[in-house]
Amino acid sequence: MPRKIVVAVDQSEESKKLLEWAAKIVLKPDDHVVAIYCIPEKAMFGFGTFLLDEYWGRIQKEEVDQGEKVLRNMRVEAEKIGIPITTETRPGAPHQVLEEYCTMIKADLLIVGRDTMQSVRGLGGSVSAHCIANCSCPVLVARAGTY
Repeated sequence: MPRKIVVAVDQSEESKKLLEWAAKIVLKPDDHVVAIYCIPEKAMFGFGTFLLDEYWGRIQKEEVDQGEKVLRNMRVEAEKIGIPITTETRPGAPHQVLEEYCTMIKADLLIVGRDTMQSVRGLGGSVSAHCIANCSCPVLVARAGTY
């Protein structure tokens, strides 16, 4: 039975390297691999921030477009190294999205880079630390620069 492996990605070059590293070290040919990209919601921009709906709509569209571009590139890179992957974009705080998604699909493993989603790290602490403490599956955290 294939394992369900979730790989958290963002727009960084490290995400691409993380997938390549995982392919060499962790992934098996029959694994079902999902690359997931989290899209911030309006509430994530902080207290006291007032964004007009029209302006917020443009920001949201840019985030979605960026996520789709990242995932398109991930699919191309995965194909080059022989990893069949599916991709998902999900709205919300990365720590919550990853925890809920892993539970929903009954993931066998979550792979995150320590710098993955760095831009939102300060909003709720470390994404990787939250996932280690709360995810329903094992979490592999790879430190940037070591893969």
